[in-house]
Amino acid sequence: MTDAVDEVPVSLRERKRLRTRVQLVGAAVELSRRHGFANATVEQIAAAVDVSPRTFSRYFPTKEAAILSVIQDMAETALVHLNRIDAAVGPLDALVQAHLQMLDDVHGARHAVTPSLLAGALLVIGESAALRPLAIGTTHQGLLESVARRMGVGPDARGPWLVMRVWLSALACASREVGVDVALGRCDPTLTAKAMRQRVVDVRTELADLVPPASTDA
Repeated sequence: MTDAVDEVPVSLRERKRLRTRVQLVGAAVELSRRHGFANATVEQIAAAVDVSPRTFSRYFPTKEAAILSVIQDMAETALVHLNRIDAAVGPLDALVQAHLQMLDDVHGARHAVTPSLLAGALLVIGESAALRPLAIGTTHQGLLESVARRMGVGPDARGPWLVMRVWLSALACASREVGVDVALGRCDPTLTAKAMRQRVVDVRTELADLVPPASTDA
């Protein structure tokens, strides 16, 4: 999928390719919600979009990749925003700001991922024992490298990895809470990105309370 952070002209062929990709992701989410992720097949997903399984494989290697592409595509947009945030902003807060801006893009219909698609993906991931660890455990390489540059170290240093693990844990917490609210009818799917935004702010605030500055006493 693509985002609208930068307006870049695309060819008709590329637009058709992107449209098919979005439709495949939407079908994967919908069929997983209807039948359960374990029971939804690549053949069913492809048929729902009127393409062949071979065509599906040109876009995604697995059905897991199709669902998780929602998260990955949003991370790509967050990376664009992260690289524009003032270098004086600390790495964790820069990640928070970048993701808030990305969620504003989703909520404001400036992203190929819609709030309802995000809601569906959160529900599928939350209900799948296979998808949960993949969603939580995957570190976006571009974000890691951007954080490392902000910290003035290499991407293999401890600091960037620690920041990313803290951030991914915070994001997973916000995602889980919003997913539960959607499942229980407490959050309209069309407001998912807005709800996620508020949860990210709340979790960041709570992190500051839970992890006070280290004591400098000898």
